Amino acid sequence: MIAADCEELVVKYLSQTFPNVGLDMPTTPPLPFYLVNMLPRSDASWVTEHNLVSVHVFAATRTAAAVAARALHAVMNPWVFTPKLSFAMSNGTTAGIDYFSIVEKPAWRDYDNPNLQRYCGRYCIDLRMNQNS
Repeated sequence: MIAADCEELVVKYLSQTFPNVGLDMPTTPPLPFYLVNMLPRSDASWVTEHNLVSVHVFAATRTAAAVAARALHAVMNPWVFTPKLSFAMSNGTTAGIDYFSIVEKPAWRDYDNPNLQRYCGRYCIDLRMNQNS
């Protein structure tokens, strides 16, 4: 089993570029807000963990949400071209991205709160166990 947390990895990575990234949606989120969620497709072997992660982008208007979603996609897209990346995690392990693909580029999604507009992108992130851990 892989020791790294894929949600933590994505939050850590996006936080290098965006100030408002998290796993929990605040009651009144600072905008734009990037919400990271692991989807239930995830499975693992002894060496590789296959993760499906969604990133929701919230803003006050659809235009602002679209701009923030394009910025998200521009930050995530390089992972497609630079596999085998490694990140130090909070538990002291190193998470290695073995494979990355864009399952769904950010697209507008209806949201219950009329004061917020949402875009959502989905990414497949395969983490590989660090052989030194």
